[in-house]
Amino acid sequence: MYLKILRSKIIIIFLLIILTACSKNNLVITSGNNLTFPYDDESMKIISSIQLENCNRIIVKDGHAFIADGYYGLVIINISNKKQPEIIKTILTPWATDICIVDDYLYVSDYNRGLLIIDISDINNAKIIKEISKPNQSFSIYYYNNLLFFTNQTTYSEKKYSNFIIYDITQRDNPKEISRYKDIPWINDITVYEDFAYLAFADSVNEETGMIIIDISDIKNPEFVSSFKTEGFANNVKVKNDYAFIADDEAGLKIVDVHLKKEPVFLANCKTAGRVTDLFLIDDFIYTADGYSGIKKINIQDIKNPEIIENIKTNGFVKSLYVSDNYIYAAEDKYFTILSMEKYEITPCDT
Repeated sequence: MYLKILRSKIIIIFLLIILTACSKNNLVITSGNNLTFPYDDESMKIISSIQLENCNRIIVKDGHAFIADGYYGLVIINISNKKQPEIIKTILTPWATDICIVDDYLYVSDYNRGLLIIDISDINNAKIIKEISKPNQSFSIYYYNNLLFFTNQTTYSEKKYSNFIIYDITQRDNPKEISRYKDIPWINDITVYEDFAYLAFADSVNEETGMIIIDISDIKNPEFVSSFKTEGFANNVKVKNDYAFIADDEAGLKIVDVHLKKEPVFLANCKTAGRVTDLFLIDDFIYTADGYSGIKKINIQDIKNPEIIENIKTNGFVKSLYVSDNYIYAAEDKYFTILSMEKYEITPCDT
């Protein structure tokens, strides 16, 4: 009898210790699918995390985060309270890979279903209003000047190719295909700058990767201009002032001069400690999603000598990120994480 009482006391004390530890770390478990972890420690950069399934892409707009969450589709999170982000809507699709927002419409590139349009005018009742097509393996999407740029993949004799498709979305809920450029390598990402589209590509069969430049000045007849090969795996591309920035996975960040579109010129490489999978440009700085190495802030004022100035640690493998109003929103495999930029302390970095 005495042993039973003693054992019960030990269990109670153990539970109290756990509850006390959780209270000190301000661990909060909310109802439903919302599992959040706010942090009060001023030395921490992470404000909160919320558990998801497979974060692929993040966009932040009007106090909400929109996330392409793989086979869980589109997830909408209220981020007005940064310490308590709350999932308010999930729209299931087979495999959401990329998203973009134009006015009150959100466009989804879904790996299995193609191009989907979601009406987000009433955020709590967001819904799919149109499925444009059902091509195989849709992967990337980008909006620019009333045009929607979209890629899908096809396979011939075990070799994968992409179709680069351009839609007119002057009427937001009724895209009309203008043109398509066929049979280019697998496209991981699209960006458009002035009259040119820049495509991050990877050809697994020929073991080639890098950037393709397409002339879209005549939108009805896009033309191949040139390509630039890299040694890593081109996941993402951004362009500013005729300089292209390529997220080249384990090979780091590549900077390419594209003033002469037919002859892109390598300028610099910034090697990070992890795998660069995504980029976000703000002024003279680039934030990189760096896999298990977290997030890097890189100074590109001297375009030929990029410098890592901050090494921002996270909890998992960072795949994608979005930066806005002194906050970084990161997709870490199965977590959506919010970090405050105001708490940063410069730390040594691997270069």
